[in-house]
Amino acid sequence: MVRRIVYGFHVVTAFLVMIASSCGPSSKDCHPSAKYLVVQPYAGLSNRLRVLASAKIMAAITDRYLVVDWSVIPNELPGTWQDFFLSPMTTYEQSPLWQEGCSLERIKNAKEDDPVIKNLGDRNSAEGNRVVAKIPEFNEPIVYFGTSLNFQPASLYLSDQEYRKRYSAFYQDLDPHAWVMDEVRNFQKAHNFARYFMVGAHYRAWVTGTPDETQGVATDREHRYFDDFVAKLRAAINEPSSRTDNKPVAFFLASDDPTLKEKLLALPEFKGRIFTRDVKIDRSTVRGQEDALVDWFLLGDTNYVIGTYQSTFSDEAAHLTKENKKIEFGKAAYTN
Repeated sequence: MVRRIVYGFHVVTAFLVMIASSCGPSSKDCHPSAKYLVVQPYAGLSNRLRVLASAKIMAAITDRYLVVDWSVIPNELPGTWQDFFLSPMTTYEQSPLWQEGCSLERIKNAKEDDPVIKNLGDRNSAEGNRVVAKIPEFNEPIVYFGTSLNFQPASLYLSDQEYRKRYSAFYQDLDPHAWVMDEVRNFQKAHNFARYFMVGAHYRAWVTGTPDETQGVATDREHRYFDDFVAKLRAAINEPSSRTDNKPVAFFLASDDPTLKEKLLALPEFKGRIFTRDVKIDRSTVRGQEDALVDWFLLGDTNYVIGTYQSTFSDEAAHLTKENKKIEFGKAAYTN
């Protein structure tokens, strides 16, 4: 109940600020007292996390304060940052920008020749990432853009190795609400994960949320990648004991498709080796997102992840694993 009240409070706050921004001061009145990186992450929670991991690094190396324009979107991400994490994050509403005359509307609609704001617009492509990589070269006090992709500074400003180190550190420092980690620990204890060499297994069929075809994502309701998935799991089981700390290999399985879970659990060779939570992943509610977050942390608290090609959920969970590694499956079926 407390979470729902807090969620409602954030929605009302965002609505009031939106109204204020739409009738805010003119462009002449924007006088930021510091340098800011204002980022609008969008799409689902995993996509937003990778944006934030990247933005935190970019803000640090450019001496900018990171400000996040966090949108609450029904059926995609209905919750605020505070609904999921205790880790500090400054949203636009909490930043000094409004008091300094820089309304969010003004920032988002700044023209190319604006001397105060570098408005990069939407940068959700490889070409967009090349532009974003040059942020250290920009002198405007405010840099703004929106994306659902991770990005990094040009190697001139930060090496790939250091970027990966800082990127993983962002995930290691995440502080979710206690309920989430309590669920993780209780599940691990109930199934005695400590006696196994645990591997995360994630099969994304894209059967939840908004119609996937409109997002350019290939659905897999027929489980076209199943054989490839099973082959990767079988290879993990057959690894030498010296590789698995002399422990039997077992899997935590996460999937948005319950029929896939049933299909895999029915295979005799994996009997007693696959553990999965009997929950419905629902993008339309905060609780549904929290349940997905429990699965995400369970995937991440393993040695490595076997996950669907082009699935951000398993991509980002892999950064929490001991080996910081994801083994992909389904690429050929997806690209064909």
